[in-house]
Amino acid sequence: MNPMRTIRVVDPTDVLWKRVGAFLIDEALYLGSVGLVALAFRGWLGSFVTVLYAIAAWLAFFVVLQGVTGASPGKHLCGLRVVTADGRPCGPAKAAVRSAAWIVDGFPYILPLTGYTAAISDQHGQRLGDRAAATYVIDREYLGQAPYAVAFPGDGSEPYLLTTRAPYLDGTAVNPLKQGTVAAEVAALHTGPAPRTPGKPGNDPFFDPELRAYKRWDAVHHAWAIFDEDTRQWRPAPVTATRG
Repeated sequence: MNPMRTIRVVDPTDVLWKRVGAFLIDEALYLGSVGLVALAFRGWLGSFVTVLYAIAAWLAFFVVLQGVTGASPGKHLCGLRVVTADGRPCGPAKAAVRSAAWIVDGFPYILPLTGYTAAISDQHGQRLGDRAAATYVIDREYLGQAPYAVAFPGDGSEPYLLTTRAPYLDGTAVNPLKQGTVAAEVAALHTGPAPRTPGKPGNDPFFDPELRAYKRWDAVHHAWAIFDEDTRQWRPAPVTATRG
Protein backbone atom coordinates (compact mmCIF):
# COMPACT_ATOMS: atom_id res chain seq x y z
CA MET A 1 0.00 0.00 0.00
CA ASN A 2 1.20 3.48 -0.84
CA PRO A 3 0.50 5.60 2.30
CA MET A 4 0.55 8.79 0.21
CA ARG A 5 -2.64 7.64 -1.50
CA THR A 6 -4.51 6.99 1.75
CA ILE A 7 -6.05 10.07 3.33
CA ARG A 8 -7.54 8.40 6.39
CA VAL A 9 -7.21 5.17 8.35
CA VAL A 10 -9.68 4.00 10.99
CA ASP A 11 -8.58 1.23 13.36
CA PRO A 12 -11.22 0.58 16.07
CA THR A 13 -8.92 -1.82 17.96
CA ASP A 14 -5.98 0.58 18.34
CA VAL A 15 -6.79 1.21 22.00
CA LEU A 16 -3.99 -0.55 23.89
CA TRP A 17 -3.23 2.23 26.37
CA LYS A 18 -6.92 2.69 27.13
CA ARG A 19 -7.07 -1.04 27.83
CA VAL A 20 -4.21 -0.74 30.31
CA GLY A 21 -6.06 2.05 32.10
CA ALA A 22 -9.30 0.07 32.14
CA PHE A 23 -7.48 -2.96 33.56
CA LEU A 24 -5.98 -0.92 36.40
CA ILE A 25 -9.36 0.63 37.25
CA ASP A 26 -11.10 -2.76 37.22
CA GLU A 27 -8.45 -4.31 39.44
CA ALA A 28 -8.62 -1.44 41.91
CA LEU A 29 -12.42 -1.62 42.13
CA TYR A 30 -12.60 -5.40 42.30
CA LEU A 31 -9.72 -6.11 44.69
CA GLY A 32 -10.55 -3.06 46.78
CA SER A 33 -14.15 -4.14 47.31
CA VAL A 34 -13.10 -7.71 48.11
CA GLY A 35 -10.61 -6.36 50.63
CA LEU A 36 -13.28 -4.25 52.33
CA VAL A 37 -15.54 -7.28 52.68
CA ALA A 38 -12.66 -9.29 54.14
CA LEU A 39 -12.05 -6.56 56.72
CA ALA A 40 -15.72 -6.33 57.61
CA PHE A 41 -16.18 -10.05 58.24
CA ARG A 42 -13.67 -12.01 60.31
CA GLY A 43 -13.19 -15.68 61.16
CA TRP A 44 -14.31 -18.70 59.16
CA LEU A 45 -17.65 -17.05 58.42
CA GLY A 46 -15.84 -13.99 57.13
CA SER A 47 -13.70 -16.13 54.81
CA PHE A 48 -16.82 -17.81 53.45
CA VAL A 49 -18.58 -14.49 52.88
CA THR A 50 -15.49 -13.02 51.23
CA VAL A 51 -15.20 -15.93 48.80
CA LEU A 52 -18.90 -15.68 47.93
CA TYR A 53 -18.59 -11.94 47.38
CA ALA A 54 -15.47 -12.36 45.22
CA ILE A 55 -17.29 -14.83 42.94
CA ALA A 56 -20.44 -12.68 42.80
CA ALA A 57 -18.48 -9.52 42.04
CA TRP A 58 -16.48 -11.26 39.29
CA LEU A 59 -19.70 -12.45 37.67
CA ALA A 60 -21.32 -9.02 38.00
CA PHE A 61 -18.35 -6.96 36.74
CA PHE A 62 -16.79 -9.14 34.09
CA VAL A 63 -19.52 -11.50 32.90
CA VAL A 64 -22.95 -9.88 33.24
CA LEU A 65 -22.11 -6.17 32.93
CA GLN A 66 -19.38 -6.69 30.35
CA GLY A 67 -21.46 -9.18 28.40
CA VAL A 68 -24.66 -7.13 28.25
CA THR A 69 -23.19 -3.64 27.78
CA GLY A 70 -19.84 -4.59 26.25
CA ALA A 71 -17.80 -3.07 29.07
CA SER A 72 -16.63 -3.65 32.62
CA PRO A 73 -16.60 -0.61 34.94
CA GLY A 74 -13.04 0.26 33.87
CA LYS A 75 -13.87 -0.04 30.18
CA HIS A 76 -16.92 2.17 30.63
CA LEU A 77 -14.75 4.86 32.19
CA CYS A 78 -12.10 4.54 29.48
CA GLY A 79 -14.52 4.52 26.55
CA LEU A 80 -14.03 0.91 25.45
CA ARG A 81 -16.36 -1.90 24.39
CA VAL A 82 -15.88 -5.66 23.96
CA VAL A 83 -17.62 -6.78 20.78
CA THR A 84 -18.02 -9.69 18.39
CA ALA A 85 -17.02 -9.62 14.71
CA ASP A 86 -20.26 -7.83 13.82
CA GLY A 87 -19.52 -4.98 16.25
CA ARG A 88 -22.14 -5.86 18.87
CA PRO A 89 -21.61 -6.38 22.64
CA CYS A 90 -20.06 -9.78 23.22
CA GLY A 91 -22.72 -11.31 25.49
CA PRO A 92 -22.25 -13.03 28.88
CA ALA A 93 -21.01 -16.35 27.49
CA LYS A 94 -18.12 -14.83 25.52
CA ALA A 95 -17.42 -12.40 28.36
CA ALA A 96 -17.04 -15.36 30.71
CA VAL A 97 -14.60 -17.10 28.36
CA ARG A 98 -12.36 -14.05 27.82
CA SER A 99 -12.41 -13.20 31.55
CA ALA A 100 -11.59 -16.76 32.65
CA ALA A 101 -8.66 -16.71 30.22
CA TRP A 102 -6.89 -14.21 32.49
CA ILE A 103 -5.56 -17.37 34.18
CA VAL A 104 -3.24 -17.57 31.15
CA ASP A 105 -3.18 -13.94 29.98
CA GLY A 106 -2.35 -12.73 33.48
CA PHE A 107 0.95 -14.63 33.71
CA PRO A 108 3.31 -13.86 35.47
CA TYR A 109 0.49 -12.30 37.55
CA ILE A 110 2.49 -9.40 38.95
CA LEU A 111 1.95 -7.82 35.52
CA PRO A 112 -0.24 -9.40 32.80
CA LEU A 113 2.62 -9.55 30.31
CA THR A 114 1.30 -12.59 28.43
CA GLY A 115 -2.02 -10.99 27.57
CA TYR A 116 -0.66 -7.61 26.53
CA THR A 117 2.21 -9.13 24.57
CA ALA A 118 -0.34 -11.19 22.65
CA ALA A 119 -2.47 -8.09 22.03
CA ILE A 120 0.47 -6.00 20.79
CA SER A 121 1.53 -8.70 18.33
CA ASP A 122 -1.96 -9.28 16.92
CA GLN A 123 -3.31 -7.24 13.99
CA HIS A 124 -6.71 -6.96 15.72
CA GLY A 125 -5.29 -6.34 19.19
CA GLN A 126 -6.64 -9.62 20.56
CA ARG A 127 -5.14 -11.14 23.69
CA LEU A 128 -5.43 -14.92 24.11
CA GLY A 129 -8.78 -14.62 25.85
CA ASP A 130 -10.15 -12.56 22.97
CA ARG A 131 -8.97 -15.14 20.46
CA ALA A 132 -10.61 -17.95 22.45
CA ALA A 133 -13.89 -16.02 22.74
CA ALA A 134 -13.71 -14.44 19.24
CA THR A 135 -14.04 -10.96 20.73
CA TYR A 136 -12.44 -7.57 20.04
CA VAL A 137 -11.84 -4.53 22.24
CA ILE A 138 -12.69 -1.31 20.40
CA ASP A 139 -13.23 2.39 20.95
CA ARG A 140 -16.90 2.87 21.85
CA GLU A 141 -17.19 5.32 18.95
CA TYR A 142 -17.20 2.32 16.61
CA LEU A 143 -19.78 0.20 18.44
CA GLY A 144 -21.98 -1.50 15.86
CA GLN A 145 -19.29 -1.51 13.15
CA ALA A 146 -16.99 -4.36 12.15
CA PRO A 147 -13.84 -4.16 14.36
CA TYR A 148 -11.33 -4.02 11.52
CA ALA A 149 -8.93 -1.36 10.28
CA VAL A 150 -10.22 0.43 7.19
CA ALA A 151 -8.27 2.68 4.79
CA PHE A 152 -9.94 5.45 2.79
CA PRO A 153 -7.86 6.10 -0.37
CA GLY A 154 -7.27 9.61 -1.59
CA ASP A 155 -7.90 8.63 -5.22
CA GLY A 156 -11.62 8.14 -4.57
CA SER A 157 -11.60 4.37 -4.91
CA GLU A 158 -13.52 2.14 -2.52
CA PRO A 159 -12.35 1.88 1.13
CA TYR A 160 -10.67 -1.41 1.91
CA LEU A 161 -9.71 -3.47 4.95
CA LEU A 162 -6.11 -3.38 6.14
CA THR A 163 -4.30 -6.58 7.00
CA THR A 164 -1.64 -4.97 9.18
CA ARG A 165 -1.74 -2.59 12.12
CA ALA A 166 0.17 0.59 12.85
CA PRO A 167 3.42 -0.07 10.87
CA TYR A 168 1.89 1.51 7.77
CA LEU A 169 1.94 4.89 9.50
CA ASP A 170 4.60 7.06 11.06
CA GLY A 171 4.72 6.12 14.72
CA THR A 172 2.23 3.66 16.18
CA ALA A 173 -0.97 5.59 16.93
CA VAL A 174 -3.82 5.36 14.46
CA ASN A 175 -6.50 6.99 16.60
CA PRO A 176 -5.42 10.62 15.85
CA LEU A 177 -6.40 10.05 12.22
CA LYS A 178 -10.06 9.46 13.09
CA GLN A 179 -12.23 12.10 11.50
CA GLY A 180 -15.86 11.82 12.54
CA THR A 181 -18.31 8.99 12.05
CA VAL A 182 -17.64 6.52 9.29
CA ALA A 183 -20.49 4.08 9.99
CA ALA A 184 -21.99 4.33 6.50
CA GLU A 185 -18.62 3.99 4.78
CA VAL A 186 -17.58 0.97 6.84
CA ALA A 187 -21.00 -0.65 6.49
CA ALA A 188 -20.65 -0.41 2.71
CA LEU A 189 -17.69 -2.77 2.91
CA HIS A 190 -19.83 -5.52 4.38
CA THR A 191 -22.81 -5.46 2.04
CA GLY A 192 -22.89 -7.60 -1.07
CA PRO A 193 -21.84 -5.87 -4.28
CA ALA A 194 -24.25 -5.21 -7.12
CA PRO A 195 -23.73 -7.23 -10.32
CA ARG A 196 -22.68 -5.75 -13.66
CA THR A 197 -21.61 -7.03 -17.04
CA PRO A 198 -17.91 -8.02 -17.26
CA GLY A 199 -15.76 -5.44 -18.97
CA LYS A 200 -12.62 -3.41 -18.52
CA PRO A 201 -11.11 -2.98 -15.03
CA GLY A 202 -13.16 -0.61 -12.91
CA ASN A 203 -14.44 -0.07 -9.40
CA ASP A 204 -17.86 -1.64 -10.07
CA PRO A 205 -18.03 -5.32 -9.05
CA PHE A 206 -19.46 -8.00 -11.34
CA PHE A 207 -20.21 -11.71 -10.99
CA ASP A 208 -17.53 -14.04 -12.35
CA PRO A 209 -19.19 -17.39 -13.22
CA GLU A 210 -15.82 -19.16 -13.30
CA LEU A 211 -15.05 -18.22 -9.72
CA ARG A 212 -18.70 -18.19 -8.64
CA ALA A 213 -18.02 -14.92 -6.84
CA TYR A 214 -18.21 -11.16 -7.37
CA LYS A 215 -15.01 -9.61 -8.71
CA ARG A 216 -13.75 -6.04 -8.93
CA TRP A 217 -10.56 -4.20 -9.83
CA ASP A 218 -8.69 -2.87 -6.77
CA ALA A 219 -7.40 0.49 -8.00
CA VAL A 220 -5.22 0.91 -4.91
CA HIS A 221 -3.35 -2.37 -5.17
CA HIS A 222 -3.72 -2.64 -8.96
CA ALA A 223 -5.01 -6.20 -8.77
CA TRP A 224 -8.25 -8.15 -8.99
CA ALA A 225 -10.19 -8.93 -5.79
CA ILE A 226 -13.13 -11.22 -5.14
CA PHE A 227 -15.86 -10.94 -2.52
CA ASP A 228 -15.77 -13.68 0.15
CA GLU A 229 -19.38 -14.36 1.17
CA ASP A 230 -18.31 -16.16 4.37
CA THR A 231 -16.24 -13.30 5.81
CA ARG A 232 -18.15 -10.54 3.95
CA GLN A 233 -14.83 -9.02 2.89
CA TRP A 234 -12.88 -8.44 -0.32
CA ARG A 235 -9.76 -10.62 -0.68
CA PRO A 236 -7.12 -11.04 -3.41
CA ALA A 237 -8.37 -13.03 -6.35
CA PRO A 238 -6.62 -16.27 -7.36
CA VAL A 239 -4.38 -16.30 -10.40
CA THR A 240 -7.22 -17.52 -12.60
CA ALA A 241 -9.12 -14.29 -11.85
CA THR A 242 -6.56 -11.94 -13.32
CA ARG A 243 -8.14 -11.96 -16.74
CA GLY A 244 -10.20 -8.85 -17.37
